[in-house]
Amino acid sequence: MSEKKTSGSFQVRDSLGFWVSLMARKIEFDFESHIKKYNVTRTGYVILNCLHKEDVNSPSGIADFLGIDRAAVSRHLERLEKSGLIFRKRNQDNKRAVTLGLSKEGGTILEKLVEGSIATNQKLSELLTESEIRQLWKITSKVVSSDFGTPENL
Repeated sequence: MSEKKTSGSFQVRDSLGFWVSLMARKIEFDFESHIKKYNVTRTGYVILNCLHKEDVNSPSGIADFLGIDRAAVSRHLERLEKSGLIFRKRNQDNKRAVTLGLSKEGGTILEKLVEGSIATNQKLSELLTESEIRQLWKITSKVVSSDFGTPENL
């Protein structure tokens, strides 16, 4: 694992990034299998959760929280609004400012999405020991909180 590789002997399976990406895709696939019947994407789920639990209720706040550009957030918000899961409220004093909220239906759907998230996390937790889970949290937090590969908009 710590053996030095040259470009001639390097294979994609020698890349830690490959394995981390593969692991993430497997977790994402499992979660998506739980939420696809609600016609909500993983990003849509996080946005609904932001509105309900994270006290993040503006398009720019959501973009910052997710680390994605505002145009992408706007597309997700349009889809969620068309589905009746969220609403937008214009600020009377500043017409450009928008506050987002979770509709009653959005709250009901979010409960089901959270159940899917819990199921996926439970499945992952069953594969790992308590020590491995703590190590994974520690390693993930360390990489995410560093400036390693940080997009410009974060």
